[in-house]
Amino acid sequence: MRMITVLTEPEKALAGEKKNATVTKGMIPYAIIGLVIGIPLGAIIALAATLFSTLFGAGAPLLGLGLSAVIVFPLVCVAVLVVASLVGEGLLFAFAKLLGGKGSFAQQYYLSSVIVFPAAFLGFIGMILGLIPFLGVLASLALSIYAFYLHVLAVKEAHGFSVLRALAAVILPAVVVFLLVMLLLFAVLASFLVGLAK
Repeated sequence: MRMITVLTEPEKALAGEKKNATVTKGMIPYAIIGLVIGIPLGAIIALAATLFSTLFGAGAPLLGLGLSAVIVFPLVCVAVLVVASLVGEGLLFAFAKLLGGKGSFAQQYYLSSVIVFPAAFLGFIGMILGLIPFLGVLASLALSIYAFYLHVLAVKEAHGFSVLRALAAVILPAVVVFLLVMLLLFAVLASFLVGLAK
């Protein structure tokens, strides 16, 4: 199974997958995770709307909202995850190119998508282990670091980077976005304080 190979021999697995790289194939894992998240959310909203309309006599409009949620929520989750992955990897790709990356966007996006299921699996295991006092938190942290490392290896393979350069390519966009958000928050806070002073 590919997921086990990605977890146990990530560099070998990613090198073998590089030749299969297309953006469309890269979208598939994100779409599947969107469905996995969206279907239960849609079902919960449909159930809540049905219960509410039954208990309080809200009638057909609310019942229709509930039924449409079963269709709309999965589609929205798929769209949001696919677009967010494209934007996030696009930003990372720009930084990788600035650092001398040789790979294509399709290679980077696809290889990053190859690690989506293994990283989600590690996150799920980490969430369960996190319930164990102290040791669970440490185990969860270790699994999160390993999932992050898998992403670094995907960028390394896509662009022919060393691990350190791939790490820089993955971390720099997050740092820049964080700084921009902080600058925006500071500007909003400053304008609010100036407004109060008047």
